[in-house]
Amino acid sequence: MLSMETYGVNAVAKNYKGFALVEILVALTVLSITVIAFTGLLTHSFSGIFEAGKKSDALYTAQDNMENKIAKKDGSGQKLDLVFGSQYTVWGKELDETKYKTFVSDSSARIRFVTVGEDGTVCGSPNGIEWKEFESNVSDDLYDVTWGGIFEEKKYVAVGSDGVIITSPDGISLNWVERVSGTGEELNAVAWGGPTESDDLKKFVIVGNNIVLVSTNGETWENKDTENPLGFFDDLELKDVIWSESLGLFVAVGKDGVIITSSNGEVWSKTTMTWEGAAPHLYGVTWGQNKLITIGNLPSNEIVIMTSLDGITWETQYFTDDALVNGITWGGAGSGGLFVMVGENGISTLPFGSEWGIDNEYSLSIFNGVTWGYNMFTSVGNNGDICTSLDGSSWEERDSNVLKHFYGITNADTGL
Repeated sequence: MLSMETYGVNAVAKNYKGFALVEILVALTVLSITVIAFTGLLTHSFSGIFEAGKKSDALYTAQDNMENKIAKKDGSGQKLDLVFGSQYTVWGKELDETKYKTFVSDSSARIRFVTVGEDGTVCGSPNGIEWKEFESNVSDDLYDVTWGGIFEEKKYVAVGSDGVIITSPDGISLNWVERVSGTGEELNAVAWGGPTESDDLKKFVIVGNNIVLVSTNGETWENKDTENPLGFFDDLELKDVIWSESLGLFVAVGKDGVIITSSNGEVWSKTTMTWEGAAPHLYGVTWGQNKLITIGNLPSNEIVIMTSLDGITWETQYFTDDALVNGITWGGAGSGGLFVMVGENGISTLPFGSEWGIDNEYSLSIFNGVTWGYNMFTSVGNNGDICTSLDGSSWEERDSNVLKHFYGITNADTGL
């Protein structure tokens, strides 16, 4: 029941509990407005949620369809071709077209190690552990290989019998190209080097029987007999060549104790040597511990080790070991380092004190080449043998998957 109370001239209607009618009407109005407003908002929100769900389902379906097309050989849709650049390959895995299969290459695809050998054999590895054979496109024996070049023109250069020269920017098959050497002589060794003051002065140098070839790009080659005295290279059987950054010299060694040096790879000087008896045949040369070291054998096969601080004056030490030697390198992690020699007796280290010593470390095979790079020694030899070592003492065999003899090895530690 409503009642009327009068306070002066103003009269206000109240219910029996004391609420004004106007207050009730205002509250109902606000409630109505709120319901109307939130109804639209909630409707829009629910619509958005359902629409997002549809889009998510569509994306899931599309992804599933794409995975089917990639993984199943009978998947519908366009054929998917995966094209890799010339510097890449897939190692250690095969793609099975009949199954869903995700794989990750278990090693980098860049070819950081290359070894060459018998009948044009070429093998490459991204890490010195996993090896794969590649087509060299030649059948001549390959004796040596190096990595060099400037800027984007870096490449592998391999040399061998009958004047053969092949190059590749990455060591991968079908990228090996045979180059014109202009000679049929045996090409025994190749090196990259040159003065540090200008990249334009750097070059590849090949040495062999009666010949030295030079190239700035590894593709076009020049015979350097005209830059030297007439007949300078005649009867020189050069077996190895290196560039010594410390001395600023190319140094080449060979049969009958010959040692020649050059600051530019073009004009050469012959070191005068005096022998007590027969001259040794020198097969390998390297730089390490601030000295040059070359190794070889007397005609009776005793081992000879020679050292020099300047490439001109040499000291000689003879050993009673009668095993043929084939190559030498210097390497080692940290501030240490040691010389590693390979040959008929396998792999040996050469500790240096007051005299040289020979410690036989691994003798299960005949080894022909050795290199230091990426913090390990890698040696190659007959019947496809490859071994690696972190310290030069403990060696581990690696599977090359070939049975041909390997003669030379290099790595791209300085630029790939």
